Amino acid sequence: MTNTHNIRLRLRVAALCILFTLTIAGPACKHPGPASARVFRTGEQAQIGQLVFTVLDAEWKSQIEDAMAPRYPAHRFLVVGLTITNSGATETTLPHLVLQDAKGKTYPEVAEAAGVPDWLGLLRPIRPVETVQGRIVFDVPLGAYQLRVTDDPAHAGEKYALVEIPLRIEPEAGAAPVTPVPVPDEK
Repeated sequence: MTNTHNIRLRLRVAALCILFTLTIAGPACKHPGPASARVFRTGEQAQIGQLVFTVLDAEWKSQIEDAMAPRYPAHRFLVVGLTITNSGATETTLPHLVLQDAKGKTYPEVAEAAGVPDWLGLLRPIRPVETVQGRIVFDVPLGAYQLRVTDDPAHAGEKYALVEIPLRIEPEAGAAPVTPVPVPDEK
């Protein structure tokens, strides 16, 4: 009976040690969530894995000029200019990125934006030590956003950083200037 009692006691102690270890180490093993993602400003380099992202600018568009006909958004087009450098020793594929708003709602890239100069396209391989510069497009409501950058094309267990894209509205090139409407004098 004493031998059985010692075995049970040892199993209980081992189970308590495992439970204690999981309680202490468990939070450290979780994937980083939005609260732990590092936030960068436009113009700063954000490195995630072997990819280094630098958002250069962002521009709102009411339409995209295409060879066939203009394309109109459901909301507004946000065209983001950026550079991406592969600092690794292997070729990889650039992931399609997403924007997120202040509430955490995400918006994927527009799948077809051929009318945008320097559009990065759908298939985006990048060789080691190569830097590409181009534009990506989103169809989103007018507002401030964060660009979620990652090195994981599959977005499975992704590590990511956020790049702030503040709301800045400038007149579109070729847009007619706004002229005030004269108000008749009241007599």
